[in-house]
Amino acid sequence: MPRQRALPYALLPFVTVALMALSTGPASAIPLFSDQYAVTCQKCHSIVPRLNTFGTEFMANGYRIRGVVPGPAFPIAARVNLVDSSAYQGDGPDGQGLPKAIVDEVELFTAGLAGSRTNYFVEQYVVDGGEHGSLRDAWVGQRVNPWDARIPVSIQAGQFTLPVPVDPETFRESYQHYALYDQTVGNNPFNFFDDKDGGKVTVGDVLHGASVQFFAGPGHDQGSGLPTVGTDTMTYAQQVLGPFTLSGYHYEGQRPSGPDLLDRFDRTGFAIVFNEGRWTSESTLQTGWDSSCYPGVGCASSGGFSQLRYAVSPRFYALARYERRLHAGRRPVAGVPAVAQFRLHDRGRGRARAANDQHDERSAHDRHLMRLRKFAVAAVAVLCTAAAAQSSPTTFSIDVQKSKAQFSVQHVYVDRVTGTVPVAGGTVVLAGGSAIPLKVTAVLDATRIRTGDDDRDGVLQTPDWFDTAKFPTWTFTSTKISPSGSDAFSMDGLLTMHGVTQSERLDVSVGETSGRPSYHATGEIDRHAFGMTTTRLDPVIGNPVEVTLDIVLK
Repeated sequence: MPRQRALPYALLPFVTVALMALSTGPASAIPLFSDQYAVTCQKCHSIVPRLNTFGTEFMANGYRIRGVVPGPAFPIAARVNLVDSSAYQGDGPDGQGLPKAIVDEVELFTAGLAGSRTNYFVEQYVVDGGEHGSLRDAWVGQRVNPWDARIPVSIQAGQFTLPVPVDPETFRESYQHYALYDQTVGNNPFNFFDDKDGGKVTVGDVLHGASVQFFAGPGHDQGSGLPTVGTDTMTYAQQVLGPFTLSGYHYEGQRPSGPDLLDRFDRTGFAIVFNEGRWTSESTLQTGWDSSCYPGVGCASSGGFSQLRYAVSPRFYALARYERRLHAGRRPVAGVPAVAQFRLHDRGRGRARAANDQHDERSAHDRHLMRLRKFAVAAVAVLCTAAAAQSSPTTFSIDVQKSKAQFSVQHVYVDRVTGTVPVAGGTVVLAGGSAIPLKVTAVLDATRIRTGDDDRDGVLQTPDWFDTAKFPTWTFTSTKISPSGSDAFSMDGLLTMHGVTQSERLDVSVGETSGRPSYHATGEIDRHAFGMTTTRLDPVIGNPVEVTLDIVLK
């Protein structure tokens, strides 16, 4: 939605709440990947277009679910926004040009995998702001190293949104644009809202720990009518510390600013994002300098926003935002491009005056940078304190009502026998905001084993099998945990069952339940190793036994 419409900031939270209240229907109208992966849209979106934790991981992992092969369906989706306002929606005086009620946006999406490591994304506006739309994003990405590599490396090429702390368009939840991302300075049309052509390299996991992104593309803005000048570059760095994400970015480029003039500009920003439970807070500050925002005139600029989001329920939230942008002033800048401005003055006096003006303007710019640096230092101090708190281990209890253990074993007469064993207790130790645990303990209640046949359940309780009168519980204690990415790990541990302790290995995937990590573990155990070999039914019961364990934290 390239056009920015005026809306009193005092009304913004109420308008946002009202719009969200009207959008509480099911998200099944956007089946982007539901056919490919046989999941509902709510798997990734609690409220469209907001991504939940699973959806964020899904997108960051190249539109793939670990261990799941997508089906043959071609993913395509549409999104429609309708606006009914008390004001006219056009660009003319008092909103003339469009009625009060309009079809604001009609978007078509397609995205997915194009190979084992290649993915793509296309976003086309059919209608944008009540008018004819255009192509928003169209890019192809390639994972350079294997998906389970310790340090991910990927490349992306095409037309895409620049890496900024808060997405300016596709996943923006409010009708109102971010003024900071729409900001242009003088004659320079550059802004962070419009997508750019170019390439990007990403090193690191953007969802966990540290990552950095490097962008390079032609020095041009679509629709500006200006010629391409040189190459724009951008660096975006990010550190995830538990619920906090600290990021910073720097963009440099140049644009034409009149005959034989170039505006060399830069934008530098810092951001803090906090996400914990129902609360999300996002704050960004940015400063910039243009050497020639008008012919021979330099400009310093700055701006920022802070917004707070509260999830009232999984389908309803409130959002409030405060934002401000400003230009620090405009003064002549010394140098060859500005000579014509001073040709009526004495050459020496003109150079001295221009140099002084440049010094004054640079001083104003430096003051803005100093305030931003002080903010960044304070933010780093706060985040370091939070990181120190996050790094200390925290022990979580296992929710025995939601957790369960299951087993499956081959049987000559009934094909397979499956059963469940209740989880009676246990703990998971986490630290540093990571979902990969430091230690896991679990206790199972063998006296309540169930296979769907009361007679068989009674036999399993006898000394020939589990002898639950003598050994009523089974215990597992981890001894070694080896991560294999951000959402999976292998876990070695000691399993005590039937009075025998053996070393076992489980393969574990990480999920999320009620805002906290949850775990799905699979493995095989040898029942003979636990002394269950004397029963007369031993020849007809298979070995090994397949086991699964689902753990949910309180």
